[in-house]
Amino acid sequence: MKTLKILHLARDEKFIDQAIKAFEHAAPGASDLYVYSNKPLKLVKSRATIPSITSVLTGKISKHFSKYDLIIVHSLDQVWYKAILKLPKSIPVVWIGWGYDYYDIIYDSRTKTLLPLTSLELNITSNKAKLFKKIKNTLKKIVFPTNKSKVVERINFFSPVLPAEYIMVSTQFSGKKFPDYALWNYGNLEEDLVKDFTNAQANGSSILVGNSASAENNHLDSFFLLSNLGIDSREIISPLSYGDEQYRDLILKKGREQFGDRFEPLIDFMPIGDYVKILESCGFVIMNHIRQQAVGNIVIMLYLGAKIFLREECPTYNFFRDQGAVIFSIQELEKNPALIHEQLDNASMMINRHIVKNNWSKEVSDKKTRLLLKQVCNA
Repeated sequence: MKTLKILHLARDEKFIDQAIKAFEHAAPGASDLYVYSNKPLKLVKSRATIPSITSVLTGKISKHFSKYDLIIVHSLDQVWYKAILKLPKSIPVVWIGWGYDYYDIIYDSRTKTLLPLTSLELNITSNKAKLFKKIKNTLKKIVFPTNKSKVVERINFFSPVLPAEYIMVSTQFSGKKFPDYALWNYGNLEEDLVKDFTNAQANGSSILVGNSASAENNHLDSFFLLSNLGIDSREIISPLSYGDEQYRDLILKKGREQFGDRFEPLIDFMPIGDYVKILESCGFVIMNHIRQQAVGNIVIMLYLGAKIFLREECPTYNFFRDQGAVIFSIQELEKNPALIHEQLDNASMMINRHIVKNNWSKEVSDKKTRLLLKQVCNA
């Protein structure tokens, strides 16, 4: 394969360094990175260009893109819309989806991803937030008048988090042309997800709830469930280091009211090693999402041998069950509370670890990246 010139477009997000490293493995020296930010970068450590806000929002930055053989967009952020549409047709574009950037295509309303208690609480407490969001959306339409469908039609390849999501998105897409499917994922076990923890095991009694400060975690419904399962002496650990600040404050308040000192929120970003060290104490995981979310956390916890509970309607549940993983549903837990008191057996732990290795090992990750580049070149 000839050496490509690849341009990555991204925000200042924690997964970007993993992506740059993966593409450098496959095509050394080929990648450049543009990060949109109006502040000094905090999360991206890779060498990056920070273009001017004006050049990005007007799309004029695209004049610098003609020297590249391939553009990779890490989540379909509105800030890149105009630049994508101004690209020469000869330059292929790959959209690596994150979930939030395509679930508006699958669901016509966010409320369809919320469970009853979470939905009710947000309706009660978020009148000001609704007004702010309405104003924000109006301003966005002024700054970003481009129709999302037109941008998606310009994209050549789409890689969602889970393969099944490609069908979910493409069948709901109202545009004329949808990108071809591409398989790719962020991070690998050895270098990113469980680095220095390859022999670790999550054998504590703490319970991990959710992965972020977003309402789609349905924390309040999880808290209600747990409060009725006889877990009076066990810690509840909730990562809340990114997402919506107002929602985070709500969960901090509700978590402390319900569980007192046993509620342990993780508010600050921390190195992955420190994070995994905390996760070792969590032998049980509650991810109460209706939509796909928290796949990285789920992969780590499956590798560490925790007992995982997901909703039956969540695509992530079906993805792992179809591969033979030993996971459980929230609905099963509601019917059989004893499940939250019994650690996963060793045989099931080994099955789950084997499955995540088959999907997220460094060898598999490198192969996915090489195949993606080959797919684009052949096209």
